[in-house]
Amino acid sequence: MNLARSFPFALVCLALFAPQHAAAQKFISPYSEVSLVSETAHLVPGETAWVGLHIKTKPGWHTYWRNPGDSGLPTRIAWSLPSGIAAGGIHWPIPEKFAFGPLAGYGYKNETLLMVPLAVDGGLGLGAEAKVTADANWLVCEDICVPERATFSLVMPVADRAAGPRNALFRTYRASLPAGPPVVAEGHQTAQAIGISARLPDDGWRAEDGLEFFPASEGAAEASAPQRIRLDGLRLVMELKPGYLAEESRLTVLEGVLVSGAGNGSGRKGIKLIARFNPGT
Repeated sequence: MNLARSFPFALVCLALFAPQHAAAQKFISPYSEVSLVSETAHLVPGETAWVGLHIKTKPGWHTYWRNPGDSGLPTRIAWSLPSGIAAGGIHWPIPEKFAFGPLAGYGYKNETLLMVPLAVDGGLGLGAEAKVTADANWLVCEDICVPERATFSLVMPVADRAAGPRNALFRTYRASLPAGPPVVAEGHQTAQAIGISARLPDDGWRAEDGLEFFPASEGAAEASAPQRIRLDGLRLVMELKPGYLAEESRLTVLEGVLVSGAGNGSGRKGIKLIARFNPGT
């Protein structure tokens, strides 16, 4: 059992209650306001539509990224969709790092939009209406954590074109997604450290802007431990402290996001990175 993950999280949740649940277009609690929104009013056969879980939290509260860090839970969405529509995975905006006691978490303060693509079959009949339903679970935390849940539905007409204005939220949050394609890096691992080296694609990265790596795999690296990151021109070298996952088994692949401007909250940008570990390292 990993105490960093089990004990602090259990301590705050035992002081609370069972997950809150609602079946509504918008969920409102003392801690968060959450709704399911769409980029366009219509679905177009043969195209990709975008919907998103729009989460606003009370000041000082936060929700979690796909890897919550030392403690916490990521937001999850289960879809109920009509035939001819398939949901992809969540496109996660660049996270923030926040500390609570000796631990650290990755997630979002104040507001975020978790965008999901919907693949619409080309044979979907024009004029029909499609009901898109999402059952969502999220954890909202400050000094305590409250598990919340709600079921949301959107009824969207099927048309030959997406009429009307596009929801500006999606343009805003696309700009906060990590850029791709991923940078491919080399990794090596010892009992004390995870080493990663890579060549960045351009010279728009500077050490003085505050660089931080957010591993996508929960438990791969210890979130609260200092990171050693160096830049020599385009050459990036990182050293991370192994988390419980790396301690239990050697890493083979480690995906994540390298973020610039991690410490100042403004002018932040991120790029996807995939480190591949040679056998035996």
